[in-house]
Amino acid sequence: MRWPRTPTGSPGQGSRRTRSNADAHGTINGGAPNAVVVPVVAEYGKWKVQKEWTCTTLSLVNQTSPARS
Repeated sequence: MRWPRTPTGSPGQGSRRTRSNADAHGTINGGAPNAVVVPVVAEYGKWKVQKEWTCTTLSLVNQTSPARS
């Protein structure tokens, strides 16, 4: 995925924001790019993709990952 815009604000600083969304463009099996809103969460002062969203997305495209356990 490409990340044209990152979440605004620093995680856990100022507004103490712990959740946000990032806009992205993703493709499946080389298809046309689609706009995607990716939920992100703050962990240890850094943004990361929300685990539930990742697991759901992987299951929709019949993929597995050790992170899903």
